[in-house]
Amino acid sequence: MPGWRVFGVLGVLALLGCQGHGPTSADLRASSLTLTPATTALTFRQSVRFTPTLHGLDDPRVTWRTTGGSIADGLFTASDTPGTFTVTATSVADPTVSGTARVTVQAGGAAITLQ
Repeated sequence: MPGWRVFGVLGVLALLGCQGHGPTSADLRASSLTLTPATTALTFRQSVRFTPTLHGLDDPRVTWRTTGGSIADGLFTASDTPGTFTVTATSVADPTVSGTARVTVQAGGAAITLQ
Protein backbone atom coordinates (compact mmCIF):
# COMPACT_ATOMS: atom_id res chain seq x y z
CA MET A 1 0.00 0.00 0.00
CA PRO A 2 2.96 2.46 -0.04
CA GLY A 3 1.90 3.42 -3.59
CA TRP A 4 -1.38 4.76 -2.30
CA ARG A 5 0.41 6.96 0.22
CA VAL A 6 2.58 8.45 -2.50
CA PHE A 7 -0.49 9.07 -4.64
CA GLY A 8 -2.27 10.70 -1.70
CA VAL A 9 0.71 12.92 -0.87
CA LEU A 10 1.04 13.98 -4.51
CA GLY A 11 -2.67 14.80 -4.64
CA VAL A 12 -2.42 17.00 -1.53
CA LEU A 13 0.67 18.75 -2.92
CA ALA A 14 -1.12 19.39 -6.21
CA LEU A 15 -4.05 20.95 -4.37
CA LEU A 16 -1.75 23.09 -2.23
CA GLY A 17 0.08 24.26 -5.33
CA CYS A 18 -3.19 25.62 -6.75
CA GLN A 19 -3.91 27.89 -3.81
CA GLY A 20 -3.99 31.53 -4.78
CA HIS A 21 -4.04 30.78 -8.49
CA GLY A 22 -7.66 29.80 -9.03
CA PRO A 23 -10.65 32.03 -9.64
CA THR A 24 -11.51 34.56 -6.95
CA SER A 25 -14.94 34.87 -5.39
CA ALA A 26 -15.55 37.88 -7.65
CA ASP A 27 -14.87 35.67 -10.69
CA LEU A 28 -17.33 33.06 -9.45
CA ARG A 29 -20.32 35.32 -8.88
CA ALA A 30 -23.00 35.02 -11.50
CA SER A 31 -23.78 38.00 -13.68
CA SER A 32 -27.35 38.47 -14.84
CA LEU A 33 -29.71 41.14 -16.08
CA THR A 34 -33.48 41.19 -15.64
CA LEU A 35 -36.05 43.59 -17.03
CA THR A 36 -39.16 44.81 -15.24
CA PRO A 37 -41.87 44.36 -16.34
CA ALA A 38 -41.01 40.99 -17.89
CA THR A 39 -44.17 41.02 -20.02
CA THR A 40 -46.68 43.70 -20.86
CA ALA A 41 -49.51 44.43 -23.30
CA LEU A 42 -50.01 47.78 -25.02
CA THR A 43 -52.24 49.35 -27.63
CA PHE A 44 -50.93 51.33 -30.62
CA ARG A 45 -48.63 54.26 -29.68
CA GLN A 46 -48.80 53.46 -25.95
CA SER A 47 -45.54 53.48 -23.94
CA VAL A 48 -44.02 51.60 -21.03
CA ARG A 49 -40.72 52.12 -19.18
CA PHE A 50 -38.50 49.09 -18.65
CA THR A 51 -36.15 49.00 -15.67
CA PRO A 52 -32.97 46.91 -15.93
CA THR A 53 -31.59 45.24 -12.81
CA LEU A 54 -28.01 44.00 -13.05
CA HIS A 55 -26.61 41.41 -10.66
CA GLY A 56 -22.89 40.77 -10.31
CA LEU A 57 -21.79 43.80 -12.35
CA ASP A 58 -20.70 47.18 -11.03
CA ASP A 59 -21.47 49.17 -14.20
CA PRO A 60 -25.25 49.78 -14.48
CA ARG A 61 -25.18 50.99 -18.11
CA VAL A 62 -27.08 49.02 -20.76
CA THR A 63 -27.82 49.33 -24.45
CA TRP A 64 -31.36 48.79 -25.73
CA ARG A 65 -32.88 47.16 -28.80
CA THR A 66 -36.29 45.94 -29.83
CA THR A 67 -37.81 43.83 -32.59
CA GLY A 68 -40.75 46.23 -33.02
CA GLY A 69 -41.82 49.71 -31.98
CA SER A 70 -39.04 51.93 -30.63
CA ILE A 71 -37.00 52.12 -27.44
CA ALA A 72 -34.84 54.90 -26.00
CA ASP A 73 -33.36 54.86 -22.50
CA GLY A 74 -35.73 52.08 -21.47
CA LEU A 75 -38.91 53.78 -22.74
CA PHE A 76 -40.65 51.52 -25.25
CA THR A 77 -43.26 53.04 -27.55
CA ALA A 78 -45.53 50.79 -29.57
CA SER A 79 -45.98 51.44 -33.26
CA ASP A 80 -49.18 50.88 -35.23
CA THR A 81 -48.18 47.29 -35.97
CA PRO A 82 -49.83 44.56 -33.89
CA GLY A 83 -47.76 41.63 -32.71
CA THR A 84 -45.47 40.31 -30.00
CA PHE A 85 -42.06 41.95 -29.77
CA THR A 86 -38.91 41.48 -27.72
CA VAL A 87 -37.08 44.21 -25.84
CA THR A 88 -33.46 43.41 -25.00
CA ALA A 89 -31.10 45.22 -22.65
CA THR A 90 -27.40 44.33 -22.88
CA SER A 91 -24.73 45.19 -20.31
CA VAL A 92 -22.14 47.71 -21.55
CA ALA A 93 -19.54 46.24 -19.16
CA ASP A 94 -20.14 42.65 -20.28
CA PRO A 95 -21.95 42.29 -23.62
CA THR A 96 -22.49 38.57 -22.95
CA VAL A 97 -25.00 39.53 -20.22
CA SER A 98 -28.47 40.54 -21.39
CA GLY A 99 -32.10 40.37 -20.37
CA THR A 100 -35.31 40.34 -22.35
CA ALA A 101 -38.94 41.31 -21.95
CA ARG A 102 -41.96 40.59 -24.13
CA VAL A 103 -44.38 43.25 -25.37
CA THR A 104 -47.69 42.40 -27.02
CA VAL A 105 -49.10 45.24 -29.11
CA GLN A 106 -52.71 45.17 -30.21
CA ALA A 107 -55.25 47.57 -31.64
CA GLY A 108 -57.56 48.80 -28.96
CA GLY A 109 -59.79 51.49 -27.63
CA ALA A 110 -59.02 53.49 -24.55
CA ALA A 111 -55.84 52.49 -22.78
CA ILE A 112 -55.89 51.82 -19.05
CA THR A 113 -52.76 52.40 -16.98
CA LEU A 114 -52.54 50.60 -13.64
CA GLN A 115 -50.41 52.17 -10.93
